[in-house]
Parts: sequence; C-alpha cells; structure tokens
Amino acid sequence: MTTEGTTLDDLQYYRKRLQETVDQLTNLDDSIHSLLNDVDYATDVENCEVYTDSAKCAIYKATHAIDS
Repeated sequence: MTTEGTTLDDLQYYRKRLQETVDQLTNLDDSIHSLLNDVDYATDVENCEVYTDSAKCAIYKATHAIDS
C-alpha cells in the first residue's frame, strides 16, 4: 500500500490515464482553435493552461508517490 488504501498499481494506472486524457484534450483543443474568434481563443488558451498545469501537477505527485 502507498497512500491511504491506494496501491502502487492504482497510482500507476491513474497516472497513465491522466496523461492519456491530457494528451487527448490537448489535441482536441488544438484542433478547434481555428473555429474560435480572437476573444474566445484567448480565453480558451488561458483555461487550457490552468487545466494542463493542474493535470501535470497531479501527474508529478503520482510519479513522486510511485517513486517513494
């Protein structure tokens, strides 16, 4: 066990799924940018950065927990 009932296998699975989801969402977001006007594009970029940073932080924490 690693953290409060979460196994190492669970952490590895969650980390992998989170990375796959971030990659898919990033690709999807990139593909819709041409459909957005300038204001919506700017807002989308800001929101995307916030979510991406949050996901990267979660991936980092999972990796750290796995390595510990």
